[in-house]
Amino acid sequence: MTKPRVAVLGTRGMLGSMVHKVLSADQTLEVYGMNRPYLDAGTATAEELTTKMKSVDWIINCIG
Repeated sequence: MTKPRVAVLGTRGMLGSMVHKVLSADQTLEVYGMNRPYLDAGTATAEELTTKMKSVDWIINCIG
């Protein structure tokens, strides 16, 4: 069985860094942290966001 893939957005911030840390400790998950410049949610187009997020099962938005 494949592990669920989780993307945490904004892992340089206080909340995002802690969410990423806690979820990364769970061996049943594959956790990815995403920040600028890889993903700038403020300027990215819908197509760009869809392309970068299609490989994950869950997205947690911690962008402040």
